[in-house]
Amino acid sequence: MNELSRHIEALLLENDCVIVPGFGGFVAHATSALRVAEEDRFEPPTRVIGFNPQLQLNDGLLVQSFMTVYGNSFPEATRLVERKVKLLQKQLQEEGHVELPNIGELSVSLSDSYTFHPYDHRLTTPALYGLDSFTLKELGAQPLRPLQPAAAPTRHGQSRPRRQPATLHHRRWRQSAERMAVAAVLVLAVCLSFFISTPISNTEVAQTSQAALSPAGWMAQLASESLALTPQVARTVESTAVKPAKPVSAPVVAVAPPPAAPRSPRWHLIVASVGSEKDARALADRLVKEGHDGAQAVIGDGKMRVSIASYPTEAAAYKALGELRQKPEYQSAWVLKRK
Repeated sequence: MNELSRHIEALLLENDCVIVPGFGGFVAHATSALRVAEEDRFEPPTRVIGFNPQLQLNDGLLVQSFMTVYGNSFPEATRLVERKVKLLQKQLQEEGHVELPNIGELSVSLSDSYTFHPYDHRLTTPALYGLDSFTLKELGAQPLRPLQPAAAPTRHGQSRPRRQPATLHHRRWRQSAERMAVAAVLVLAVCLSFFISTPISNTEVAQTSQAALSPAGWMAQLASESLALTPQVARTVESTAVKPAKPVSAPVVAVAPPPAAPRSPRWHLIVASVGSEKDARALADRLVKEGHDGAQAVIGDGKMRVSIASYPTEAAAYKALGELRQKPEYQSAWVLKRK
């Protein structure tokens, strides 16, 4: 009976009625949560399984469950369900009761009527599992007490009366006035520093102030009055010879060397590709010894290639490629362009 019980239990998870053909139907009855006011008790929602022997029409639900498990056809699953039902009826007649795990206990009376006692562990309804009744007493009405303003604590822990709004407003206005006075004093000090500062003048330039000159004019004025560029004559003795000023040496300008001319591309006749640089150079040396003076190792892009000859133009390279491929050992030669 355990197999039939497992099918019924699985179907009751998603269905409110599961009919066992020729025997009866298991029906789920759902109730909402309720409150028992007299006992201050709250009952959770329930889903109780009942049994009705009058429901014997085959709706195909149990048969389809057997078809899913065994993978057989509908007639074969129907005959299998009929054999399971006959075994259930035989056990009821012999023992008087049958236990359906996780569903309930089914028994038969002397008048051949069935009695079903469902289990109350709610395994057939996972959403309600673990819910139980509880008691919660209703709270009585509580008197409301007027709120008292809290007094601000003093340094010694004694309370003092709150300041009036007018006093706080006066204090804020006085603080704002003090900040404005400090800002005005700072602005006045900055303005006086500009008027009292000593003007900058140049005694060697008549009626001209360096502070009034632009940077370009100031540098030109210094250049015109420089002792290194303008020869000076002694004013105390008229017969004194004028000493020529030392010539100013021109600054040495470093001349960059002309850029190197870009290397012209070369077209290489590749005859082999090897796995290491050592093998590429060894093969190139062997080709040189065989008489191919232009053979060399072409290393780059992570590849090691061996060139048997190189040409300055593409046309010359492909012309030589056609002649080289006439030899059987160089049928796979190809042209590579490199700088």
